[in-house]
Amino acid sequence: MQSSTFPWMSHLADEQAYEFLDEVIRCAKIAGTHTDFLRVLDERAAAWAVTAEAMSVVRQASNDLDP
Repeated sequence: MQSSTFPWMSHLADEQAYEFLDEVIRCAKIAGTHTDFLRVLDERAAAWAVTAEAMSVVRQASNDLDP
């Protein structure tokens, strides 16, 4: 899945990307203010970016092991 806002999403499996987007939607619905939403969005995006980077490293290592 491609996103210019979240470029690391391309490293996630589709189901993981949908899970992240579901979290964003839930955060928007729950947040009391724009500031609260942005704070939570920043936290969730940072956590998912780490997950995406880990997925990228695992895929690359797997590719490196294939003969």
